[in-house]
Amino acid sequence: CAAGRWGGDVAAEQSAGAVVDTVTLEETTFVEYIDLTGVTEPIRSATLSPEGAGRITTYNLTEGAQVTKGETLLKVDTRQAGAQIAEMTAQINQVELDIARTERLIERGLSSQQQLDQLKTQRGSLVQSKRAAQGGVGEPSLRAPFSGTVLEENAELGEYASPGAVVARIGDLSTIKIIAHLPERQIRYVKQGNIANVIVPALDK
Repeated sequence: CAAGRWGGDVAAEQSAGAVVDTVTLEETTFVEYIDLTGVTEPIRSATLSPEGAGRITTYNLTEGAQVTKGETLLKVDTRQAGAQIAEMTAQINQVELDIARTERLIERGLSSQQQLDQLKTQRGSLVQSKRAAQGGVGEPSLRAPFSGTVLEENAELGEYASPGAVVARIGDLSTIKIIAHLPERQIRYVKQGNIANVIVPALDK
């Protein structure tokens, strides 16, 4: 029985292998895709801050609005800072007179060196305060550095603006940069000039 069973298996294998298909191999190009997640950024962008300190009197910034290079976007009232500087200047002039008078009194033995030193310290403090205030009196108008779109705005009409405080951000959306991080193991597969298909889910494009 065992011999007969083995004989049947061999016959079945010979019958099944009677039909043979042949295929001619041809060279073809294999394209591999790398999926990456990235972010979009405008070709250039800028954060806007007023040069001078003061209350905002003109505010032409709306998120999503288009702006033109040189257009006045914001104005601040710097008169208060100017008044403070004028007052400090008057105080400095008065202290200078007091110093000169005290020096004459010291020569006559009617005043002390301690009083003179106090006046000089007061003068130094006023000079520093005046310089700091002058640093806050810049251009009262803020203009668009280039044509673009308002991406973000963080102030309101009537608010007090300080130098260096970001009131808005604009971007040039005529060209969009796409930034994606490529794993090190895949760097060798990517060459300059390769085509990249980009999908932006938010735009459904």
